[in-house]
Amino acid sequence: MATKDPTAVERANLLNMAKLSIKGLIESALSFGRTLDSDYPPLQQFFVVMEHCLKHGLKVRKSFLSYNKTIWGPLELVEKLYPEAEEIGASVRDLPGLKTPLGRARAWLRLALMQKKMADYLRCLIIQRDLLRDPL
Repeated sequence: MATKDPTAVERANLLNMAKLSIKGLIESALSFGRTLDSDYPPLQQFFVVMEHCLKHGLKVRKSFLSYNKTIWGPLELVEKLYPEAEEIGASVRDLPGLKTPLGRARAWLRLALMQKKMADYLRCLIIQRDLLRDPL
């Protein structure tokens, strides 16, 4: 019996969760016909799934000197690859209550979605994914 690669299984699970989250978010938004706010559970679930997807893409090989990457670094990289994103990065850096990279990343995701540019920015990261890899 062949064993499945745990990373591939996790990737497939995250993809399915993302699909379900987006589908649920769209269906509930259309059925209620209202503006979504930050307390709306399907929207919260969407952001949690997006955060997990980004973290999954940043996993490094296990080694003695490995460290935990944060998702803020690649999101900052979007500014260099997609100049329109500079405004989001500057806005997030100027927010006084954000002290951690994870907090800045969460704010960045929300601002990108509010500007209706999240897909463009994430596509930019996917296209340039070799810039995110660790040097060997």
